[in-house]
Amino acid sequence: MPQPLIRPVPPTFAPSPRDTRSCLPELPPGCSDQAVFSFREGNELLLYEFRRVYRSRQHTLDRERVWIGELDEDLCYWLVLRSAPTGAGDEYPVGRWLFYAQARTRPGAHLSFTEFAQLHDALPFLLPA
Repeated sequence: MPQPLIRPVPPTFAPSPRDTRSCLPELPPGCSDQAVFSFREGNELLLYEFRRVYRSRQHTLDRERVWIGELDEDLCYWLVLRSAPTGAGDEYPVGRWLFYAQARTRPGAHLSFTEFAQLHDALPFLLPA
């Protein structure tokens, strides 16, 4: 089976927060996530995204306090989105995710962060049902 094409997510790619925020995991206060790349699978029905998570920390630079986002590898995650029908015939997004910290605890999963970020073929088996 050919490997899916990985492409960077353009900065404008962001489904409406009203539609998808409920499909994303809740992150600790002070954290934000950013889609890095994505691919579609299953006749374009499934959207896989790798998302980096940044934790805001206050630092002092040249005697000024500034907030800097530092990558938190354990909180970075893979997300899969699909549409699910409602009883009224509409569709709504449904999401599942797997954090790097969770993936490392799976039996036999000795993953570096770089390997986790490139798990394209194993994603359907790793993501929780």
